[in-house]
Order: sequence, then C-alpha cells, then structure tokens
Amino acid sequence: MAETEKGIRLNGRYYPAEAFNSLDARGRGRGRSNPSGDDGKGERLADGLSTFQADGIPDAVVEFLRQWWSPRTYITAHTSGSTGRPRVIRLSRTRMRASAQLTANFFQFTPGMPSLLALDARHIAGKMMLVRALISQLDLWVAPPNSRPDLLHPQQTFAFCPLVPTQLMRMLDAGADIERLGTILLGAAPIVWEHPNHLGSLKQEVYQGFGMTETCSHMAMRRIHPMGDGIYRGLPGVRWRVDQDGCLHLRGAATAHRWVHSNDRVEPIADGFRWLGRADWVINVGGIKVHPERVEERLSTLRRQIPELDGLLTGDFVVVGQTDPYKGQVPVCVVEDPTANYALQNPNAGEIDARYSPDWLKAHLKPEEMPRKLLRIPQFPRTSLGKIMRRQILTSTT
Repeated sequence: MAETEKGIRLNGRYYPAEAFNSLDARGRGRGRSNPSGDDGKGERLADGLSTFQADGIPDAVVEFLRQWWSPRTYITAHTSGSTGRPRVIRLSRTRMRASAQLTANFFQFTPGMPSLLALDARHIAGKMMLVRALISQLDLWVAPPNSRPDLLHPQQTFAFCPLVPTQLMRMLDAGADIERLGTILLGAAPIVWEHPNHLGSLKQEVYQGFGMTETCSHMAMRRIHPMGDGIYRGLPGVRWRVDQDGCLHLRGAATAHRWVHSNDRVEPIADGFRWLGRADWVINVGGIKVHPERVEERLSTLRRQIPELDGLLTGDFVVVGQTDPYKGQVPVCVVEDPTANYALQNPNAGEIDARYSPDWLKAHLKPEEMPRKLLRIPQFPRTSLGKIMRRQILTSTT
C-alpha cells in the first residue's frame, strides 16, 4: 500500500484504511478502528456503516473505499447506460492511479487542498475523485449527489469541485454564488453545452473532461471559461487518433497503453480535436449527416438572438431524428416541459408546439439542420448521473 493511501480525510476527519477494512461486503463491522478528529486524539469508531452515516459520508463512498482496500485486484464500475444497456467492467488500481495522477498534474493538486465531491461514487466520476483524494492527500468533503452543490458544507471554501453539467446549470439558473466551489471540472458526458445565463460572470476556471468509464474518466481536457476555444487537448502521455469513420481512439497509462475505441465523432484541429457528437445519434437527412449535438449548440446560441425561440425553449431540450417519407429522417427539437399535455394517448410521443416556426432559423442553420417541428414531453428519461437517454426519446417520438 502506498504511503498516501493508508487513509483518507473525509468531512474534516482522517479515516485510516482499517476503518474500511473492518467492514464486510454488507457494510457490517468485523472489528473496531479509530478515525482521528481535528485535534488528532482520535475517537472510537462503532462497527458498521452507522458511524460513517452519522458523519455524513454516503454509503457509496464507504463501499468504494472498502473495495479499494480489499484484497481484490480490481474495482468494478458500470458504464452509464445513456447509449445502451449499462455494462459492468473491471478496472485495475494501476490504471485508476494513472488517471488520477494525470488530473492531479493538470490541476496542480497539493496535499490538504479542500475539494468537494457531490457526485455519486457508484459511477466512475465519483470513484475517480476518491482516488485523486487518496493519491494527492486532498481534504475531501463528501455528500450524497445533489443538484445544488453550492448548498453543501456552507462553512467550507473549496479549491476544486467536479460536477456534471446539469448541476452547474441548476446553480446558474438559481443565481447561486458558486465562487466558493473553486475550479470546476465538468464530466459525465462530452456534451457541447454553453449556458445562456451569465456564464461569463463566473469568477473561477471551468474545464470539461473527455473520457469514459473504460478510460478511467477523462484523458483530454478543454477550457470552457474563461476564453474557451472548444478544443479538447490530450493530457500529457495520452495518444489519440481518428479512424476512417471519424471516431476517436485513445491510449495511455489509464488504458494500460491499449487503444480504446469510442463512439464519439471528432474533428482534428491543430493540437487537439473538436467533439462533433455521438455516432449513434447522427441524423441522416437525405444522405446528409447531421450531428444533433451541434444543432443543439447553435440553438443555445440563437435563443439569445431570437426572442420567439427563447420563449419556447423553456426547459432542457434535445434534437433527435424523426422518420420522414421523403428525406428518410429529419431533425425535430424535443423540449422537456412538465406542463405538456398528459391527456395524449402517448404523452411521451410529444405534444406539437404550434407556435414554433422553422422560418426563424433559415438565416442561421443549413436546411438539413433546421428542426422541422418542436415537441414537448413531460419528462426526459435520465440515467442516475442525470444524462439524458436519447435512445428512449428517439424511440418514443418516432
């Protein structure tokens, strides 16, 4: 066991590895161990999960650390399920340490740096933040996943905080003061998102990582704020290439130096690449390929210029392909709206918003890119990470 991994600091207290070794797979204690408080004197730890729960430490965090310090040679993780059925994969500690070190080097972590984890430790983003805390000896504050991380541990100021994009959007929508969260790293999905409300008012740096469960989280990074250029650049030691279908392949220590194929189409630019979208979601409009994620990005920008459009995009929205007898497929915009008509025979098929006109977009989008109509459905299907499950929306609206 590495010296830095003999324990972890959580919510202001230091827990030695033995605190987690003493738990069995069901979270029941097999012995006693002593976490130390800020005074360094330590106090007795009761058996089982109850003591961790009393300290505000989520069960998923405890379970991951129990696995990390177990004799097992691998850590289990699940793919997100946003593009298909979730899969269970095994990740070696060596690969996870290599990934954590990449992040530590990029953000220049130092021992004792206060950081916040408001992500689910059942998923790779949360797991990797715990590994980063271990190898860099971070002062980590944890809580169950929350859409408003700015409300967590209000007495603390942080230097670093990983989030999913929906968490940042919720805080910006609420006008929250998020400066105390420190540098923000967005993950969970390589989306092309630009929030229309006051992103420029943020006082901290915001980055977005590109990666997946199979690569132990991100292997490339792009700056979003300030002065972001939209280009992902591989972290030191990471190699990448693009295949004949335009899909990205990645290789580095976090993949055991093996090429990992992604289903993400990218455009190589200078020393990096621009993300175009998932190959799964390409809309074939009369033989012309349209990336819905790029159309969504344009709509996010255009809503500032077209008041009528802004008045209709009242919630989260996605662009999906709908079957068309002449073009094969055409793009349609689907908006999440809790007030949508539940009286429909199939409410998930969408309620057509007659106020929308494609003519608004003629001067701004290519003909094949313009959503032909706008649909409203009560609720988007999402994964536990908050990622929109496009496949289900695509199935229900076609």
